[in-house]
Amino acid sequence: MRYIIGIDLGTTNCCAAYVDTANENLTIMPFRIPQETSKGIKEEQMTLPSFCYLGDQRCLVGSQARDLGAKVPTLLVESAKSWLCHPAANRRDKILPLDAASDDIKISPVEASARYLQHIKQAWDALIAKKDPEAEFENQEVVLTVPASFDEAARALTVEAAQKAGFKTMTLLEEPQAAFYSWIAQHEKQWEKLLFPGASILVCDIGGGTTDFSLIEVIAKDEKLSFQRMAVGNHLLLGGDNMDAAIAHSLESRIGKEFTNSQWLSLKHEARRAKEILLSTEQNSCKITIQGAGSQVVGGTLSTEINRRELQQLLLNGFFGQYPYEEAVSLKKTSGLRSMGLPYENEPSITKHLAYFLSRAGNNVKPDFVLFNGGTLKPALFQEAIVNSLKLWHPEKNPKILNSHNLDLAVAHGAAYYGKVRRGLGVKIGGGSARAYYLVVESKEKQKALTLLPRGFEEGSRYESDRVFHLNANSPVSFQLCSSHVRLNDHPGELVDIDPQEMQLLPPIHTILCYGKKHAEEKIPVLLQIGTTPIGTLEMHVQSKASKNRWMLEFQLRNSSGQENSLLALEKARSDLTIETEQVEKIKQLILEDKQPEKLMERLEHALEMNRKDWPPSVLRAICDTALKQASL
Repeated sequence: MRYIIGIDLGTTNCCAAYVDTANENLTIMPFRIPQETSKGIKEEQMTLPSFCYLGDQRCLVGSQARDLGAKVPTLLVESAKSWLCHPAANRRDKILPLDAASDDIKISPVEASARYLQHIKQAWDALIAKKDPEAEFENQEVVLTVPASFDEAARALTVEAAQKAGFKTMTLLEEPQAAFYSWIAQHEKQWEKLLFPGASILVCDIGGGTTDFSLIEVIAKDEKLSFQRMAVGNHLLLGGDNMDAAIAHSLESRIGKEFTNSQWLSLKHEARRAKEILLSTEQNSCKITIQGAGSQVVGGTLSTEINRRELQQLLLNGFFGQYPYEEAVSLKKTSGLRSMGLPYENEPSITKHLAYFLSRAGNNVKPDFVLFNGGTLKPALFQEAIVNSLKLWHPEKNPKILNSHNLDLAVAHGAAYYGKVRRGLGVKIGGGSARAYYLVVESKEKQKALTLLPRGFEEGSRYESDRVFHLNANSPVSFQLCSSHVRLNDHPGELVDIDPQEMQLLPPIHTILCYGKKHAEEKIPVLLQIGTTPIGTLEMHVQSKASKNRWMLEFQLRNSSGQENSLLALEKARSDLTIETEQVEKIKQLILEDKQPEKLMERLEHALEMNRKDWPPSVLRAICDTALKQASL
């Protein structure tokens, strides 16, 4: 693979960077993404705005989509990345835009994300590959970033979106790590002089949709300095989107008129525009104009104005306030801003969330350095507010800011550098997985957590339970897993108490183990196997102790109403059967060896012992690529 491509799939903007390994300097280069900026005009830009406009009998993404959607917000898909991690929604369903006039035009969060990634892929093939098969996107090493706080379901859906976009291979990398890799790349020759053994580095990454905190420690080993991740924070749906809503609420109050839903969405876009202008230019004030509703579209136009000082004070007081340490760590619930159905944080104070994160990280961590990342933190006054809070909480410390060249592009830049690290050409951040994984089991009339993989396990680790589970063949079974990013001392196979403050439930696994009709209702002794894939996602199987049969398990994502599928409904619909891995491989082989297409479906139904209309999604996903490959021959 000649090229290493790093991609930041952002809530507000996407971007990419790459390394041409044929160039001996291995320089990391930004990839300028062509896109429509107005009708009939294309330009190459550093970022691709993460907006999808569904009008004009076509789907637009990028700059023009964002601008058109500001005028007709009911046709605009935005914040798809935030929806990818929303556990109460079926993220494969066509639910966006929420306020669309017709369900017919809606798309899923997975589809929206796929369209952004597909645009980048197609742009690469047009600009870099130029009909050279070896340089085409699908033949390169791709590193795709995700928030450190994404759970396993959100990571799996991100991979699904990438595969839908045509990505053949990829590796996932957490965004705060990518941001720090970017800093290393920028200071590769002098970073050892800038840091010292034992130093702790706070990575504060605030984008359009999420806030991510990570701690990295500088360690000395064999007289050389290296890095090890210490902790990552909770998932926080808090960022630039929340600030836009706060500004919009303030403007709505000032105008003193009740807005229609469409007007409110337009006001949010105007709020974002004002924020970007007043925080990044010398312009001192910004006029806000909203069209009237109904018959008063022209005559009922509403307008007001906001200046830089009042906007800065609104955001500083609401999101970056200064609080004594004891008050900051209490994280009292308030009536936070919620819009568009997303579960935004009740507490809007980023500084309070930071204090809570540091208090839970262990060993009373007091950062020596701070690395800022994300478009929301570009204004210096927000960075200063965070540093001032750290000084207020720990007056004996004076944390220094590690400067990054470009907060918008750093994650993609760092992802490309990580591709070099994977080839042994850079400095690696150690520390293994940010989370430990557990299985909820019954133990003496009380639920316990069986430790499967401890925090810090390395990529490629595998665990097989000593405990034997007896599961009914051809009947519904369920597993409940949970994870923790704060527990440090649990060991594989150890039973521990479930602590809701330290553990988070993952989507349940509901499935049916198909074992052939002759084994109906037979109890199968199985062992649970868990590990990580080369991509960086969790992989689980159950292995029969009585035979060579092995079944892959998948998370059952929630439906659009937020309710988990019940076992009763599962048994009735049999919509998520799990077919043993060996049987799936036999099905693939049947497709590849097919000589009589007209009889193929009959043979497949016989092999699966199931009518085609009853085939579960897990089987369809497993054989899709094989079927498409055979169909193209």
